[in-house]
Amino acid sequence: MKMKVNMAVLLILGTIFLSFASVQFEVSAQGGDQIKVSERLVVDKVGDGYDKISTAFPTNIYVQVAASYKANPYVLVRELRLGYARGEIPRQSVHVEFKDAENAIEVDFTIRGLALNMKDHWEIELIKGLTLVTVSGDQAVFSWAEKGLGQIATTLYTSTIVMPEGATSISFDEENSLLKYVLPQEPVKPPEKEKGEEGWRMLAGISLAAGAIICVGLAVFLLKSEKKRPYLPAPATEMKYCIQCGVQIQASVEYCPKCGAKQSQL
Repeated sequence: MKMKVNMAVLLILGTIFLSFASVQFEVSAQGGDQIKVSERLVVDKVGDGYDKISTAFPTNIYVQVAASYKANPYVLVRELRLGYARGEIPRQSVHVEFKDAENAIEVDFTIRGLALNMKDHWEIELIKGLTLVTVSGDQAVFSWAEKGLGQIATTLYTSTIVMPEGATSISFDEENSLLKYVLPQEPVKPPEKEKGEEGWRMLAGISLAAGAIICVGLAVFLLKSEKKRPYLPAPATEMKYCIQCGVQIQASVEYCPKCGAKQSQL
C-alpha cells in the first residue's frame, strides 16, 4: 500500500513539476479536489530558463507528498528531472520549500539549454495539451486542466513564460507544442586582431605627430638662440714689413711670400 501511495505521489508531482513532459496521474481523491499550479518561467538570451512553481494541494494529497519526500526533497527532484525533453537542471540550483500551513510546495530551479536556437528563431518545447491564453509584450500565458484517470481530482495549471527582452514574432505551434520567438541579431564585433592593428595604427600616428611637434619646437628654439647671440668681431691679425722688399706681411711668417727673403724673428 505504501509503495502504491508513493507511486501515486510521484505521478502527481511529475504532472506538476515537469512542465515539458507529458505525464498522466491517478490518485485517490475526494470529490471536488483540485491541485492548483502557478508557474513563472523566465528565459534568458542564451536559452536558459529560471523556473518558479507554486503548487497548492488538497490536504489529503499534501500529507502524502510531505510524508514521502519532505525529509529529502532533492531525491524527488532528481527522479523527476529525467522527464524533461530538453535542458539540464543543475542540482545546486534547486530549492524546494514545503509550506505546511498552506498545504503548498514551492520549487525554483534553473534549466540549462531550455530554448533551442534554430538560426532564424528560438523554440521551447512545452507539455502537450497546453492552451495559449494570451501573448502580451514578451510574455505568453498558458493554461491546462487535467483530471486523473477515472478520478475526479483536477489539476489547474497556469504558466507565464517570459521571453528575453526584445523578443518578437512570438507564436505557439499547438500541434507540436512549440513556443517560438525571434531575437534581434547581435551586432557583429570585429576580430580582436583587427582591433589590435587599429590600435597600433593610432599609436604610430600619435608618435609621428608628437615627433614633428618636438622637431618644430627645437628648430624655433635654435633660431631664437642664434638671434640673441652677441656679435664678436674676429681678432685683428698682427702685421710687419718684409726686411728685403718692404711689402706688408703677417708677423708670424718666416719667409716673404713676394721676394722669399728670410725674415728676422722679433
